[in-house]
Amino acid sequence: MKRTILFFSTALGISVLVLGQINVTVNKPGEKPAIAVPDFRGSGDAQRLMDPFNATLFRELQTSGQLKLIPKTVYP
Repeated sequence: MKRTILFFSTALGISVLVLGQINVTVNKPGEKPAIAVPDFRGSGDAQRLMDPFNATLFRELQTSGQLKLIPKTVYP
C-alpha cells in the first residue's frame, strides 16, 4: 500500500514539474465534467485544415452530451 501511494505521489510531483499546474475538481453526482479544449495548431499544409478541425472537434464534444465545455472566451 505504501509503495502505491509513493508511486502516485511521485507521478503527481513529476506531472506538476512538467506541466506546471494541475487543477483537480470533484463534481457532484450526476454533474458533467467541465473541460477546456484549446485550438490545435498545425504547420505547413496542415495549418489550413486546423480551423475546420478545431470547429468540428469542439462541436462534436459539445453535442455528445457527456461533457460541459468551457467557452473559449474564458481561456487565458
